[in-house]
Amino acid sequence: EPEDTCKPPVSGNWIVSQSCTMKTSATAPENVRVQSLSILTLPDGVTLDIDLKNYSLTVEKGSGVLIKKGATIK
Repeated sequence: EPEDTCKPPVSGNWIVSQSCTMKTSATAPENVRVQSLSILTLPDGVTLDIDLKNYSLTVEKGSGVLIKKGATIK
């Protein structure tokens, strides 16, 4: 079983630079940036919690966030 790399770090910004699918719900400690033509996928039942009052979700041109039915970004 390869290490689950599709999750936020313990601290600092989460930079997604290759496409991946989150396996479990998680909270981002700071900003989330999707770059390098990557797609971040949230499958059914997974929540990505971002403190949008203080931090941001940035999706660079050519990259994306795919929120499947039943998934949430909050």
